[in-house]
Amino acid sequence: MNPYYQQVAPKLRIQEKDRNVDRNLFPERGESPNKIGPTGVHSKGRFYMISKLENCVSILQIARINIEKINDQLSEMGKFLEKEIRFFPASNIPVSVVNNYLTERISNIKMISETASFQGKALLNGNCGVKSITKGKGLRFVKGSPHVTSSDEGGYPVKIIELPEYSGLIGNKAISAELLQYEELIIISDDEKEFKYRITKEETIETLIPNLQRGLHENGFNISVYKTKNNFLYFKHNQLGIANDFTGTSLKTQLISKYPGQPVTAKVGKNIMGEIGNEPTIGEGGYLTGLKTNKRTRGLTLYFDGTSTEQAGQIVGHVLVKQNGLVVPLDLEGKKAEILSLPSLTPELLATGIPNCSGFLNLKSIRVHSAEERKDALMLIYSSIKGLKSLNKDLVSKENYYVNLAVEMLRLTMKPKVAGVEILSLSKEKASEMAEQLKGMLSPQLMVESTM
Repeated sequence: MNPYYQQVAPKLRIQEKDRNVDRNLFPERGESPNKIGPTGVHSKGRFYMISKLENCVSILQIARINIEKINDQLSEMGKFLEKEIRFFPASNIPVSVVNNYLTERISNIKMISETASFQGKALLNGNCGVKSITKGKGLRFVKGSPHVTSSDEGGYPVKIIELPEYSGLIGNKAISAELLQYEELIIISDDEKEFKYRITKEETIETLIPNLQRGLHENGFNISVYKTKNNFLYFKHNQLGIANDFTGTSLKTQLISKYPGQPVTAKVGKNIMGEIGNEPTIGEGGYLTGLKTNKRTRGLTLYFDGTSTEQAGQIVGHVLVKQNGLVVPLDLEGKKAEILSLPSLTPELLATGIPNCSGFLNLKSIRVHSAEERKDALMLIYSSIKGLKSLNKDLVSKENYYVNLAVEMLRLTMKPKVAGVEILSLSKEKASEMAEQLKGMLSPQLMVESTM
């Protein structure tokens, strides 16, 4: 449990009495929640519409509390790997202990995401959002949106028009003992930082690659170093796309630089280009996201790692999509509505598509046996924390919107169509009083009851 809640209210429990879930919030089996029109619920009463908004506020509040719990688990993992673990010059904690710790925290995240619920409705495992299955090598589902429409059983075809590429830099001359004897300094830099590796007299062809790799990782570069079959140095950025440029320099020789001391710019990578369900997307690195103008795939995000043997212009796979979002009324007549879609926060989907040298596909797959794997694990952990922070901000905004909408609906219900001046004045005062009471009930903090 979150230590904060343990300190403030050890026996907090969610006050959900008299707050039954309205089953009209959820689409019927086989019915797409995107098919929104007049709901006919107006006949059930205006306060019924307000109660539906109240349920949605409660759902958002419970989701946010459990998002905080997941964030706490991630923060503990990050602090443990950052401060407690050391691999160089020697490991200070057995890797079995390290990985048992990570496995336990990941299991906790899995449990939180699967059990977070409101009146029996799971909230953070895809049952209140988009669920998906991808078919195709190198193709992965990242997230959906409230605007995504369920696909048929065959799924949406995914067509790659232009394959993504990594930024890369190949040395100018092959590595040799003679070249290393004359070289003094290798410099790798990007827009934010610079790494200088000084070559000593003891440096050999065998030690150069691992020494460069360790130095790059320790200085925050997401770049891998290899030796080609012809003994040329090859530096490859581990993230696909055009936004990952860097330069390399060899100070005294042509090991990297064509002219010693002159920086050489890496070949710029490429962003992916493609379609989902025959609708256009925007590509960033290996991520495809449906455009805002799309009717079926708006906001649907997939990741393609470029490993498929299919050529550009071909269909590389399919994505089966099921929209499980909640239908939320936006007016008293039930003519306007929107979808409230909560993303799945299971470890299998957190940090999906974050490129790394260790081959981790998502948060669930992280294991730490070396300094490099620790660095990559931390990258996925901090990426997940960043995503949760952004999600929480969006949910707070949506929660406030629903609260204000419910208050406005209440005020509208209290306005008499025909009344004298005195009665009208009294009604307005009563409406304002009730509206303030409702706003207090639906405040952006979860109603809790202390049993201390």
